Amino acid sequence: ATYASENRKMNTQKYYGMAAYNQDRPGTPWYFFVKLEADHDYFANIDYRLIPSVGPGYRFYEEEDFKLFTEIGLGAQYTHYRDVTEDSTELILTPRLYIEKTFWGKLKLSEDFTLYPSLSDMGEYRFRSESIAEYPISKALAGRFSIINDYSSDVPPDTKKSDLRLVSAIVYTFSWF
Repeated sequence: ATYASENRKMNTQKYYGMAAYNQDRPGTPWYFFVKLEADHDYFANIDYRLIPSVGPGYRFYEEEDFKLFTEIGLGAQYTHYRDVTEDSTELILTPRLYIEKTFWGKLKLSEDFTLYPSLSDMGEYRFRSESIAEYPISKALAGRFSIINDYSSDVPPDTKKSDLRLVSAIVYTFSWF
């Protein structure tokens, strides 16, 4: 979630969330995923956007210090706008690449890149890129620096195509299992 204001005037309001389930194929690096993404972007006129998607994934590497996997999904993108713009639903692809490497035993660098090309208008696409540097402080706490870039080729007039955010955070990790 991102919210910012300057001189008591809001200039950023953006939310993003994702829930996913992966079903492994025993004995192979393949898996099947089901995912639901949701976001909101006040200044791009998006009240909410929902993207359910399904597809296969492949783990090239999954070691403690190095991970590399890719996915290709088929999804439906439903967008509800803040104003009188008519809601839209379109089929999209959701190719994704994830890479993570640990250096010097502790510093973790990762890149998570997802492309959202429209299947109805081949010139229209979005992408989300998140680059992370994370260093553990303790077993449960870590310091994290992120660069998040959300890009859309089709935005309302007077709206930037790219939202770039720099984030510093303290991360708390816990396990339910």
